[in-house]
Amino acid sequence: MNTPIKYDLRSVRRYKRLSIIMAIIFISLLVMSFLSVVMRVHYSNNIGIVSLILWELLYISVPVLLISLSLYISSSFYLRRLSSCGYIPPESKADYADLSQLPRTSADTPTYNNYARDSIISAVVFLIGLAVCIVLDISLIIKWSRYNMLDAASIVFILAAILHLALFGTMSAVSLAQRNTEKYIDNVDIRDGRRIRISLITSIAIFIVFGLISAFSIKVVDTMTDYVYKSRNGSYDKTDSDLMAGATMNVTSEDLIDGKWDRRISRDEGENLSPELSYDSVEGAKYYYIYMVDESANYWSHLVATDITENHLASGANISTHTPDDSFSYVGPYPPEGSGPHTYTIYVFAMADKPITGITPAIDHPSISPVTLYYDSLNIRGIEDDGNIRTYGNVLAYGYISGTYER
Repeated sequence: MNTPIKYDLRSVRRYKRLSIIMAIIFISLLVMSFLSVVMRVHYSNNIGIVSLILWELLYISVPVLLISLSLYISSSFYLRRLSSCGYIPPESKADYADLSQLPRTSADTPTYNNYARDSIISAVVFLIGLAVCIVLDISLIIKWSRYNMLDAASIVFILAAILHLALFGTMSAVSLAQRNTEKYIDNVDIRDGRRIRISLITSIAIFIVFGLISAFSIKVVDTMTDYVYKSRNGSYDKTDSDLMAGATMNVTSEDLIDGKWDRRISRDEGENLSPELSYDSVEGAKYYYIYMVDESANYWSHLVATDITENHLASGANISTHTPDDSFSYVGPYPPEGSGPHTYTIYVFAMADKPITGITPAIDHPSISPVTLYYDSLNIRGIEDDGNIRTYGNVLAYGYISGTYER
């Protein structure tokens, strides 16, 4: 049975030269890429395209460098294994049709299964990788549980986490099986019907590849966990319609008649009286946060009340029960004449406590949208130690009422 020679001395020298050349190219591109960034920032933006090309070439050079290094290391270790088995490493493998024809320094040197122990080492290495992945997966599961994400949406994440466990577990089992010298021989042994075992160098290369795949998948799952959590509880991809769809409080006003606001709430045409409001009393709410905006004028703010304890506001509370009061600011609608009907919406948020971020919209100016106010301020009750994931649920319930006004 033919046993081909994998590498020769020429191969080792060729791969060594290639590795050195690629290392020089990589270092040169790395230095030039950083210099191009510095020059673009401090001198001119005109070299931006040059910087982009350099970074692209740098990315391309990385796998080429890694491949050349792996070939050099693999070929070097192969020839060392040949020498340890008594063979003389060939200058050119083309001179020999088979490993059995390769000259030897001693015919008495054992040539079979000198490296069976490498299979055990490989198995241990992959078991260590498996253990690390299990620990990381457990931490992800704890994170999903803490943020109430152990549901159907997390199935894809769980499958991604199981993938790298299967990779390391399979390779560990394969390596353990290959320690059997009755069924497996080394790639520097003459074939006699037994199968070739995976060498230690090849196992390490596979381990590195699996490690990179696993690190990438775990990082992606962790990042997507943050994204999904924030998309559910934060302002990611949220609109006014999404906010309105989640309203559970009833809000009514005697100043809203047939979908139109009474003129007495207007600044110019009325008495500048804040609207009468009634809304559900929510158990556990320390206070209510009220926000009124003109949706037709870039969320122009007209009412910001940040510390209301009652669940009913009489008409004109801005000049009676809540004046002077820095926590209650009101400016009635005054849309430009002839601009058509403007939509004025009042949101009422039942607050469990003060929001962590404490954003206060500016009164009588284009301000933040109710979506941003709710998700990025009011509903946040804490921030994790990493400063990234936030804990939500500070708003116990909320509702809204909307109507038009025009001049």
